[in-house]
Amino acid sequence: MSGDSLFLRYALEYAMILPGAAICLIPVWDRFRFDKRRGGVLIAGFLLTLIFFGAALSARLRFPTNSVLIPFSLFVLPAYCFAVDLPKRKLLFVFFTGTMLLAWATLMANYLFAARELSDPTAPFQVRSSLFCLWLSGLELILFGGILRRKLPELFRSIYLDALWRWFFLLPLTATAYFFWCVPRNLSNVMVGRIRPLSLLTWTVLLLLIYAFYQFFWLIVAQMGREIRLEQENRMLRIEEQRYRQLQETMRESRKQRHDFRQHLRLIAELCAADRFDELKRYLGDYVGSVAADPLKRCSNPAVDALASYYHHEARRQAAEILWRLDLPAGLPFSEIDFCIIFGNLIENAMNAVAKLPPDRRSIQVSAGPIGDGMIGLSVSNPVNGAVPEANISPRPDGGESGIGLISVESTVERLGGTMTVEANGETFSVFILFNLPGAAPDRA
Repeated sequence: MSGDSLFLRYALEYAMILPGAAICLIPVWDRFRFDKRRGGVLIAGFLLTLIFFGAALSARLRFPTNSVLIPFSLFVLPAYCFAVDLPKRKLLFVFFTGTMLLAWATLMANYLFAARELSDPTAPFQVRSSLFCLWLSGLELILFGGILRRKLPELFRSIYLDALWRWFFLLPLTATAYFFWCVPRNLSNVMVGRIRPLSLLTWTVLLLLIYAFYQFFWLIVAQMGREIRLEQENRMLRIEEQRYRQLQETMRESRKQRHDFRQHLRLIAELCAADRFDELKRYLGDYVGSVAADPLKRCSNPAVDALASYYHHEARRQAAEILWRLDLPAGLPFSEIDFCIIFGNLIENAMNAVAKLPPDRRSIQVSAGPIGDGMIGLSVSNPVNGAVPEANISPRPDGGESGIGLISVESTVERLGGTMTVEANGETFSVFILFNLPGAAPDRA
């Protein structure tokens, strides 16, 4: 066998890292910490260098490709986790999904071309076998393309799967190990009886089951998200309905007061004429106490104003105080429902936190309004006792809701293209959110 021919065969085997890299990069491309264009050029150059260098090394020293690719994977995995802004367990799931699909393609090529490869069982794949393996990997990319491009990123943004990701990466890892274990050590065994056709059928059905599992898993999570979002929207509507009834009751009370006002004036005039000022003071005190206070309009936006009124009354029931500074327009330039979900979750988290404090410290500060010409800001601050536990910033292992609300906020803010910052200094816990208005240039500060 010529050196050029051996180099080509090894190069085609090493080229399997290209579809594998594509599988690993497509779902997380928008989460890269570095410039995507430069990063793409560097990644492509690095992979091509590895292919040609690995092929030259294997052709000269007769190293099996796995002897290079396995250490290479162990080297690349930490760099991959560092370069992508996602939790490591989610990245492990993507990474092992890539290794699983490549292992399946390699396994299929071994069984399909077993008779041809028997002529040279110690050398790398023949050219035709390697090209078929690459073609099969391309088919996998097409089949799983929708899952990789759209559905996996949606799953990563879901707030309901954070506990699941802790172990979910073990599924593609186990499938990878299984496919590698099934690669025949002796190709002659593949040709015995009906092992070859039955095995090919089994692997094909197994890949389709894996595909169906990914699709079914995404459908369940999507449906769960729609139902929870509908529940949140219904809750916002119930709060607005409560506010509307409150306004109706206030209007009826105002009409009654206007009707009775003439009688009150006559009585006041008689008490003044008779110099019965002590009785007048008592009467006025009783009258003022009987008058219902007009609901305070805190914001021009009706939905946010209704929420602010609701939480203001809820805070008073808990002997807490909310200091409002709301300067929002009547119409928001983004989803009003999403903003209300963010607004409500932050205030509920703050109310839950101050409920554990003495009454004289139950104070919450809420601010919302335009910042310059291109952004709208929202901040919620509340006092705390000492350091804030991690459970208040991330999901609680006991299933509590204080962290879930904040995770829901972060997910919704990200979907609206905003940024969220959390600060805790031992005395105060604050959440700051910035939304870039449509058409405005993103803040680079």
